[in-house]
Amino acid sequence: MASTKAGGSAKNLKDSNPKYLGVKLADGATARPGMVIVRQRNFTGRIIAKKVADVV
Repeated sequence: MASTKAGGSAKNLKDSNPKYLGVKLADGATARPGMVIVRQRNFTGRIIAKKVADVV
């Protein structure tokens, strides 16, 4: 017989770091050259800059 109770396996405990995707410019705000407007995944349009996520 086991002297201690068996522990359960740990499932679904991994968590990824936040990616901060989405719209970065508020409605009605003015965009200056070089500002990030939207960060999104799998952008298929014209590539302006590319790092971890596509930036428009």
